[in-house]
Amino acid sequence: MRKSLSLLVSLLVFCSGSPARADSPLTSADFHLQYQHPMVKTARKGTLTPALTSWLLRPGKTPLKAAVINALGWRRRQNASIFLTALAAKYKTTPGNMRMATPTAEELFVLGYLAAMGDYQRLGPMVKKAPGIQGKSALDLLKEAVKRDPTDFTIALINALVTAQSQMKASFCKVYETVNTVLVAFPSAKKNLKEDAVIAIVAYTRHYKKYCPKFKKRPNRYKDFNSANQLFAWKQFMVVVSYKGIVLWDRKTLKASRLFAKKYLRSAAGDATSLWALSTKNVERFDGKKWKTLGVNNRPRTISVRCGHRKRKWCKVKEKLTKLPFHYSMGFIRESSSTPPLIHVNGRLWRYQPVLKRFIEEASNPFTNASHFYLLGDEMWGYDYYRGITRFVRWSTPVVFPLRSTSFRGKALRTLAIDGSKNIWAVAYKGDLYRLTPGASVFQRFGGPKKIIGVAFDGARDRMWMLHRDMGVYLYKKGRRARHFFLEDLEYARDILRDAEGRVWVSGGNGLAVIDDTTGKWRTRYAVLTKRP
Repeated sequence: MRKSLSLLVSLLVFCSGSPARADSPLTSADFHLQYQHPMVKTARKGTLTPALTSWLLRPGKTPLKAAVINALGWRRRQNASIFLTALAAKYKTTPGNMRMATPTAEELFVLGYLAAMGDYQRLGPMVKKAPGIQGKSALDLLKEAVKRDPTDFTIALINALVTAQSQMKASFCKVYETVNTVLVAFPSAKKNLKEDAVIAIVAYTRHYKKYCPKFKKRPNRYKDFNSANQLFAWKQFMVVVSYKGIVLWDRKTLKASRLFAKKYLRSAAGDATSLWALSTKNVERFDGKKWKTLGVNNRPRTISVRCGHRKRKWCKVKEKLTKLPFHYSMGFIRESSSTPPLIHVNGRLWRYQPVLKRFIEEASNPFTNASHFYLLGDEMWGYDYYRGITRFVRWSTPVVFPLRSTSFRGKALRTLAIDGSKNIWAVAYKGDLYRLTPGASVFQRFGGPKKIIGVAFDGARDRMWMLHRDMGVYLYKKGRRARHFFLEDLEYARDILRDAEGRVWVSGGNGLAVIDDTTGKWRTRYAVLTKRP
């Protein structure tokens, strides 16, 4: 019965989208990616070779040893046995005769971490009822290692992760508290693991923080408005767009000024005087006082629809002339920052006519090669999953950069951006960053962190901001990394934007984060909508 209940809990954790994600605190943080040591690269192949075993037996370098074991991966129970055999040979004994007092703290740490990764779900003894060190569990070995060398941060942190793993079934809160206790206990100067490696671990364990009573948040009826899909500046506001509606945040005070609830919202845009909202049902315009629904005129055409008994047939019917058709890629196109946007739906284009106060479908569409659009400077760029990236040149044939080609090696595109020097930046879906310099015909791979999902630029101060999927924001100055902002309270980062005043806005699944040094000192503020403004 208890086994069945345990299985049910595991399935619920997997399906609920909670931080456990069907794996664990011990196996979820791939912090080895922050190390490029030759031994770490060898370990990524997943085999504990004799060369790796010999290297792990050498004294010193516990952070690198931790990265090697992390890179080897989990569910490899033989790794602990392989290392124990080599360790016993070093002391001229056998695994069955080795005692806990024989190995050093480092050796106990390596053996304990290997045993934990190989048996992370059970964390039982290496050999049941065996005498000596063979009968010890990963936790026994790591606790002894911490006792022998309490000043080694890496040993203490890995011990905390394994302890958290053993406590996960009883309390998600304990996962956060156990790891956080070690982080607080060691000052920055004493942390011998790379900062980015620590952040990679914390980026996962922080999701358990909300299960602790003292951090538990009250139910928020406006939480859906905090989950931003789109972010742009309009007048003195930062506009946050979600599927549920639009929130206007005052950029200076960081307070919500207006909330507009909208159903099935697909896209929004702003020009010099108005806000525009496009849903699956209609298109609306906000003039600063109230919203007005605008009419649509379609060109006559015949479409195919399901019909007949149980809709098993296809029938030809005339499309309604005043109803905007729905498509998953529908949205606005910005031709300039001061004019009304265009509407695109599945290769078709509508332009706003101020006299008629309606969107009229165009006879031809110069942007047929794309389903997503970006106004970069004064140029229109587009992206399509099948065609790749397209540069729309006025009065000329569009320039296409196919996916997986010599001109663009990315497999898919997440977003496009432009910097002050008119370089075009492409963020691929796996987080790789590419740059197209003016006059060039090939996007070149740009170094930097992996898993980047967005970029922003400050040309006047030669700054580049990179938004990481899990680890916050990296600030690069003159091509070199200058600073890092973890953004611990922001979950599931989605978009990044720098406003005219130099503030950097980051949207996430639970609100906004704003980074700025306008006061002469760096500060990070958070904004969450909890009540109607």
